Amino acid sequence: MRTIAAFVAFVFILLIGGGLAVSFFASSLNGPGPLDHRKNLIVPKGVSVSAIGRELEREKVVSSRTLFLFRHWLDGKPPLRAGEYQFRPHITLREIVAMMSKGNVVVRKFSMPEGRSSAEVIAALAQEPALTGEVPPVPPEGSLAPDTYRFFHGDTRKKLADQMQRDMRELVDSAWIQRTPGLPYQTPRELVVMASIIEKETGVADERARVAGVFVNRLKKGMPLQSDPTVIYGITLGKQPLGRALTYADLDKPTPYNTYQIRGMPPGPICNPGKASLLAAANPEIHNYLYFVADGYGGHKFAATLDEHERNVIAYRKIMKRRKEAGEK
Repeated sequence: MRTIAAFVAFVFILLIGGGLAVSFFASSLNGPGPLDHRKNLIVPKGVSVSAIGRELEREKVVSSRTLFLFRHWLDGKPPLRAGEYQFRPHITLREIVAMMSKGNVVVRKFSMPEGRSSAEVIAALAQEPALTGEVPPVPPEGSLAPDTYRFFHGDTRKKLADQMQRDMRELVDSAWIQRTPGLPYQTPRELVVMASIIEKETGVADERARVAGVFVNRLKKGMPLQSDPTVIYGITLGKQPLGRALTYADLDKPTPYNTYQIRGMPPGPICNPGKASLLAAANPEIHNYLYFVADGYGGHKFAATLDEHERNVIAYRKIMKRRKEAGEK
């Protein structure tokens, strides 16, 4: 009887121990993982599942490479895709396998604001660490579409620059088709030149078409555009900010882009304009304004006569003087 009781107790202990082991194994296989903070990892192309498991264990995304391989086997041994993955805290083995088999990689973003020069955009591409490959040559001014671009780790800089140029061609073609008849510019390139000046002159959405109308009126009358941003571009060629206020000497300095010295439009764009400025250039507001000046509050005052414009300039200077005395920026 004692022998039987001891045997029963031994079997009971084995069952309990086995149950605990199975429970622990199931918990490790299906429960929360050890990762305690969000982490990004890059899986190169061509690596084995075993190597992936080893890296996940080393980075403490999983508790065991063996458990990861077993989970992968239980889930049908799906191919795991290369790329950059972001793992949330305590992600499970099942979630990891599902994520990597579906290729749910990190989508990165590169933002190109309106009004940047091509040199500035290429410099920003060069500084983006998730992109690869050589830095492409600076494309022609006005040939890159401002936007927020999605890309994946390892994409090339050239690929992104090519996408910007394709998008810009589509924007320009669309704006050109929608243009108002009788505009004083004859080609899509001239439309881009005008849009680039508008882009630099105002950031107020409902002013763009009005500013375009001013420049169209000036062109039709044979008046110089007298646009400060074109003068700045003639000095810097978009390679760096001017870093100071324009001077009368700058306005008197002849360059192909100095629209105080030349009549008509400059020989090329002065930045990469966005869709809104392209559409404003294609459809200028119809009015009799020939002048505009900043109003001191982010917008502009428009005038049809030089006398009215000079009064607006005096008012602007008074506002700026008061703000300076009050310590406002």
